[in-house]
This record gives sequence, structure tokens and C-alpha cells, in this order.
Amino acid sequence: MKDNMQNVTVLTAFRDKDNFTKAYAVGSEIEFTKERAEHLKKLGLVVFEESKADKVVMMTVDEVIDLLASCQTIVSDVKKCNSFEELEKALIAETNGKNRKSVIEALQTRIEELQPVE
Repeated sequence: MKDNMQNVTVLTAFRDKDNFTKAYAVGSEIEFTKERAEHLKKLGLVVFEESKADKVVMMTVDEVIDLLASCQTIVSDVKKCNSFEELEKALIAETNGKNRKSVIEALQTRIEELQPVE
């Protein structure tokens, strides 16, 4: 059964889908089935190493924006983030979540900075 398990690192805090009282904190390392780990990765909640033709793919901490942090911390993280995809995910999550004006403005500004000039 261990062959079907995957160790992951939590990027964004979330609650267990079957037990809402169980929360996973940012940075914690947890083991899920490979299928569940893949699903959580697609949602941007976790990261794990994948070997692909001798290349290891893993997000760096600089590409992660913790929307549970204080506004000042989030804005600081946004300014350092170089992942267009992560910024867009964070913008959608923030707009649908707490909808803080300063955070949304910081995300939109950084996204504009990273967009290619035509």
C-alpha cells in the first residue's frame, strides 16, 4: 500500500475534506494517496517532487502566497513572487475570499508587471 502513497508539503492551509475539524498548516508534511496528492497539487494546496527525465520539479517558497498571513506580509510576498500563475490563483482566491483592497491591488499590480509587453 505504501507504493500508492505520496508525501506532500502544504503550500496553502486547508481543511480535510472528510473531517472539517482537521486542518493542515502551511509547511507541514503529510502523506496522502497519490490520487489525492495529485488533486491537491492541481488545486495549488500542496507540492511534491516529481522526477521527469532526471528533472525535479518543485515550487520554491518565493512562488507561494499565503493568503492567511497579514496584509503587510501578503503584499511583501506578492512583490517577490515571479509566478504569474500563482499570482492569478491568489487573486481569484482573495477576490472570492476576504476581498481585501490592498491585497487585490498588490496582486493586480504585480500581475501587470509580469505580463509580457506586446
